[in-house]
Amino acid sequence: LVEEQPNIRLYPLWDRFERDITDVLRVDPDNATARAYWVEKNPEQPYADYRPTPAPTGVPPWAWAQSQDLKLYRQFADWWIDHRQISDGESRGEFGGGLSDDTDLVNQWVPLALMGVEPEKIIKSQEAVTDATFFNGMWSGGLSRIRADELHSYEEGINAVAQSMLIDWGNPAYIEHGMAVAREYPRLMQVNQAGHRHFVSSYYSGTDIDRDDGLGGQKPDSLLVTHPGLMLVDYNGDPKTKAILLSLLDGWLAHGEKTARGWSFPSDIDWATDKGSGHGVDIAVHDFWAAYTWTGDDKYLQPMDGALNGDLGGLTNLNADVLHRVRGEDKQAQKIAAGADQAGGGTIDRNLGGATAGQFARFVRWQETGDNAILAGLYGEEVEAVTQRMPVLTSLEAWVDRVSVPSDLLQRTRLGGVAHRRMAFYPGNLVSWRFASGDHEVSGENVAILIRKGDPKAFSVTAYNLTDQPVTAHMTGAQLAAGMWTLTGPDGAREVRLERGRSVELSLPPRQTVRFDLTLKTPGDDPATRPDIGLSRRDLVLKGGVLTITAHSLGAMPTPAGVAIVTDAAGHELTRARFGPLPAPTDLLPKTVQIRARLPKTSGLVRVTLRLEGQPDEITQINNSAATPGA
Repeated sequence: LVEEQPNIRLYPLWDRFERDITDVLRVDPDNATARAYWVEKNPEQPYADYRPTPAPTGVPPWAWAQSQDLKLYRQFADWWIDHRQISDGESRGEFGGGLSDDTDLVNQWVPLALMGVEPEKIIKSQEAVTDATFFNGMWSGGLSRIRADELHSYEEGINAVAQSMLIDWGNPAYIEHGMAVAREYPRLMQVNQAGHRHFVSSYYSGTDIDRDDGLGGQKPDSLLVTHPGLMLVDYNGDPKTKAILLSLLDGWLAHGEKTARGWSFPSDIDWATDKGSGHGVDIAVHDFWAAYTWTGDDKYLQPMDGALNGDLGGLTNLNADVLHRVRGEDKQAQKIAAGADQAGGGTIDRNLGGATAGQFARFVRWQETGDNAILAGLYGEEVEAVTQRMPVLTSLEAWVDRVSVPSDLLQRTRLGGVAHRRMAFYPGNLVSWRFASGDHEVSGENVAILIRKGDPKAFSVTAYNLTDQPVTAHMTGAQLAAGMWTLTGPDGAREVRLERGRSVELSLPPRQTVRFDLTLKTPGDDPATRPDIGLSRRDLVLKGGVLTITAHSLGAMPTPAGVAIVTDAAGHELTRARFGPLPAPTDLLPKTVQIRARLPKTSGLVRVTLRLEGQPDEITQINNSAATPGA
């Protein structure tokens, strides 16, 4: 009933379900629980009456509707974390659906945290799921322990590692897990007799690769396993991983045919014979977009030919704001906006959190016109749908990998692109957010944000603070150009340095709409080319008055020598300890050093900060500091 979803009376289970639900509705037609179940399986049936909550006086309708949409998203995630995620014992981290399906559920945690909604709680939940895949022995090297098809191999924890690399950016544990996955790529992706690199199998484990009985080849879902590799190249530009992934995509491009209707590619390729069959790269389009982002080479846009010529379904599948990032596509955006009212509604898999073609067309019209009433309407439709579905998504307990709330439009408007959705795995967001008022974290649903166009070199931020207190927004760069930017806001213009992993602060007064315009002034170097030293709280072990610190080299270049500075909870320095230089992990193997520091007996909880000699630019300094639990 949950996955294959039969709805004909030939199935006894459906027959029983139908009789039970219609019996309840016969005597209680307005029963919300029964109607939620019934409409979930019969979408043409009406829900119970719904009355939206109007925006309070003075609050822009778009801001109110976005906030309501985010509150429902938070309610959904909180229910699963608070009611179903096991917090201790051998099953810590599990939601009860089997970890391979639990990892699918937390696909939805990534954008929620990056939009600034309960980031610490959400990251902790994601971390627990990822850690549980290791604790439960689901790994063999960098691949799954069980032998499975290309999709289910990915869902054994590879997806969770990649999600953790994005949601907890710079955490050494997940970067090194990603390196372990990337070390397996040469076994899985090899050059055949035609000189093309393809996957050698669509059925494998960490110990076995099956090439028999039609399994010895590549499918679009095969590229799901590249997800951690994509995150790794984004982080430190790893040359081996980047080279093999580009070679893989070049091998697929070699099978392309230019027709009168555009480029055509086979979906499946047999490794031994190099014969292709089927049609389309499907979800592997995310790898091609990554390759275009890395290289700027237009050949990697060929599999997006349909999307770049106005196919709304293809555009919604891409996370970046392609219409404002590929030259010449602004005209396509204008055409879509002009015909938005006539665009078909379309259907979507509600388990993937996406938007229909019709919704996307209306979103593009908003981008082109700036009419926020369009957004208020789109958000309002999502609020109504999720409100009606919420019982099915939570307490009525469908299966964990078959519950989802829409997030596509929220991400595009708050982040300047989609950071992550299930099966849409290469990020396209310009920024991420955290919010604070004084010393207290403010959850993101209390601040409405609009980024109208996802141009990585020029964009604007419109914000409305729904609270009664001033809020500081910490906007962190993601898929945008590195360099010095001009930031113009209510207090005038200033120059700021912005890049992936670096934040700027924006002041948001209560109950006011404010706008900030950002334009790249001077391009900078790619952060992925730099050295990087990092640690996390799990790298701090205090025993017998001696603190053991494990520091990790994570960057593209060797790190110079440095010092670990230990402070107490009040920020007073307790001690410091030096460490030597470390090589870069260019062989995809961890590069670490252990540092020992003796602490005063009364030191209690402590924080450690790593500082490199000469203080060179690093990939990020987000991971230069960590605290023992509770500090």
